Amino acid sequence: MTDQYVPALRQRFLEDMQIKGLQPNTQTMYLRGMRDFTRFLGRSPDTATLEDLRAFQLDMKERGVGAPTFNNRLTVLSFFFAATCPRPEMKTHIKTTRRSMVFCLRYRPKRCRLLRRIPNILAQRSA
Repeated sequence: MTDQYVPALRQRFLEDMQIKGLQPNTQTMYLRGMRDFTRFLGRSPDTATLEDLRAFQLDMKERGVGAPTFNNRLTVLSFFFAATCPRPEMKTHIKTTRRSMVFCLRYRPKRCRLLRRIPNILAQRSA
């Protein structure tokens, strides 16, 4: 880091990412996700409530955020509420979304057929 002022919570978040061994690109992605959540809240993310988390998820859905971005933001928040600001009640309310099969059907039909078979293969193995 440079000599510029870094808020304590952000510094702790950076340190936690380093402890976990996240790569620089992943750290940048995590910082972007926290920035989006903080802008949505309009205050420090450690003061977020369950309703704030729910509202953030609804806001992303209403804005049409794609499944990869949606899930990424929730992964970031899950990490934040597990490592940086331990609040297990927040983690239990983080619900990822399923990816749309539209991409799969339009661009990779052969791969899509394989992906659709996975639940059947897993069910056969567990029986």
